[in-house]
Amino acid sequence: MTERRQSPDSRNLYRMLASIVALAGSAVGAETPDRLPLTPHIAESGLTVDSCADPAVLHSQKPGDDNWYMYCTTDPLNDTDVDDAGDFVFRRIPQLRSANLVDWEYLGDAFPQGPAGLPEYAEAGAALWAPDVVYSEIDNGDGDGQYLLFFGVTDTVEALSGVADCTSDGAIGVAFGETPTGPWIFAKQPVVPPRPGGDGCNFKWTFDPDVLGDRIGTEGTLYYGSYYGGIFAAALTLDVDGDPGTPDTGRTGPGEMVVIDNRYEGATVIEREGWFYIFVSATDCCNGALTGYSTFVGRSQSPTGPFLDQQGVSLTDEATGGTPFLTMTGDRWVGPGHNILVRDEAGGWWTFYHAVDRLDPFFPGDIPEGGRGFTKRPALMDAVRWQDGWPTRAAGGVAHLPGSLMAEFSDDFDTDLEGWTWEGGAGAEPVQSVSDGVLRVEIQTADTYVDVNSAQVLLRSAPEGDFIVETRLRTDVPKGCCFNFAQAGLGLFQDQDNLLKLTETAIFNTLQTEWAKEIGADRIAPGWSRYGNTVVGPPGAEWTYLRIAVTREPDEDHFTAYTSTDGASWVRGGTWTHDLSELRIALFAMGRQPETAGGALVAEFDYVRTFALETAP
Repeated sequence: MTERRQSPDSRNLYRMLASIVALAGSAVGAETPDRLPLTPHIAESGLTVDSCADPAVLHSQKPGDDNWYMYCTTDPLNDTDVDDAGDFVFRRIPQLRSANLVDWEYLGDAFPQGPAGLPEYAEAGAALWAPDVVYSEIDNGDGDGQYLLFFGVTDTVEALSGVADCTSDGAIGVAFGETPTGPWIFAKQPVVPPRPGGDGCNFKWTFDPDVLGDRIGTEGTLYYGSYYGGIFAAALTLDVDGDPGTPDTGRTGPGEMVVIDNRYEGATVIEREGWFYIFVSATDCCNGALTGYSTFVGRSQSPTGPFLDQQGVSLTDEATGGTPFLTMTGDRWVGPGHNILVRDEAGGWWTFYHAVDRLDPFFPGDIPEGGRGFTKRPALMDAVRWQDGWPTRAAGGVAHLPGSLMAEFSDDFDTDLEGWTWEGGAGAEPVQSVSDGVLRVEIQTADTYVDVNSAQVLLRSAPEGDFIVETRLRTDVPKGCCFNFAQAGLGLFQDQDNLLKLTETAIFNTLQTEWAKEIGADRIAPGWSRYGNTVVGPPGAEWTYLRIAVTREPDEDHFTAYTSTDGASWVRGGTWTHDLSELRIALFAMGRQPETAGGALVAEFDYVRTFALETAP
């Protein structure tokens, strides 16, 4: 986390961003001054750094240096970053410098290739992921403090983890240096060792370190963790001789869980006006042009939570909270996530993150048979605005509002399913009934997912122009593990290989509102994914409201998801683009796995209502 008030002035920086974006233009959609792709310069080659995943940004903490520094996860710098054998060079934490937050230069890597570039407890093939850098005021021996570089180590030695030939025994490591770019000296032991999740080679994901604040003394708060195992906050202590040690030995266990498992990764935490804000990212970071990775926020008056979203739902709730902060907007950038916030001299806030250019999503190279491409993740920056105590991306776009009801495309389920048809699957229609103004459908032990097209989908015609379609639903899928991937919801449908769906979905121990896109195999290149997903707001305690706004565009239509827990306050999610012919409204109730089929699970739809689309700033 970075919040130091330093140059440049935010007003001048905003004008600089506006002029740069105006000159650059965009091949798809309109970019705003608040979404700027960064192109750090490499002096030696004259090329640019085209992939800087999981960026961390820090202003120099020592007098005489007024620069900003950025650190990237292990990846090649660009398409040509290969060795003599033609294999990509995976840089061990590239380091960049800027005087104005916009123009960056590559300074080299934090650690060299070969054994000297890894800590003693790392296996030879380990990667160093998701760096975070802070300044410690502990004397380094010459009356000055030192910088601490934290990172995730993907694979540790048997002597540390206790398990041989295991590649999932990750840890959090640290190195220290006298300048923001080192030279870095590894601590001999990890800050957080591998954490068993069961017997054998079964370890919780110990990645993504983030230390609260830019400067610490001998103690601080460390956040770490990922999907498998959840995200934790732990007390951090440093040895008085400046050699970073282990978390406080006075505490028991791995710290306090602040974000539920199986939903988020990549935590960063800032403090502002008495509140602590946690930013976390969800879904797949590296799915090429269908990357739905997005960033969510919650806040607390304690650094260890509980963190609640704008709906008042906790990020540790099984019906998981989290308010969307960065997500796809229909321009060329998808998958914005793993962010960090910085504050400039005038008090303006900016967020840095990685995203995927859906027109150029992959590094070049051979695609494994049945596999997908190697995703490039450039760094971008946006301006941040604060409204009623919550951060928002400054260029929020228009709101999609329901206008007049389009009765011929709506149904309150007062009598029967007139106007609807079931399509797909090889078997009989699912068990269903209409009574008391509610459609009840058994959740099928079948699915519509890539090459699995065994589920029946309920369809009716859709309007030709712009519109909003909405439903209210509830299911009796229990909370807790595991009813993967039982789901019910609303969508837009061409056929079972070309669709969008917004569903309440069981994912391990959580219930989430999944917003997914699928493309037919005949419409993609080798290595490109057919299915991508993101998530939106939390499901309701009883009823969940789902809404999709459809905006027709000349080349590709835009589809924006909204969810609500009460039907009054709506959470805006991401915008997928798609080219669907013969568009139809769809209802889904499917995805239940055979091993959880001991008794029917039912989805109830209270209505489907379609409205003319209105917009507002």
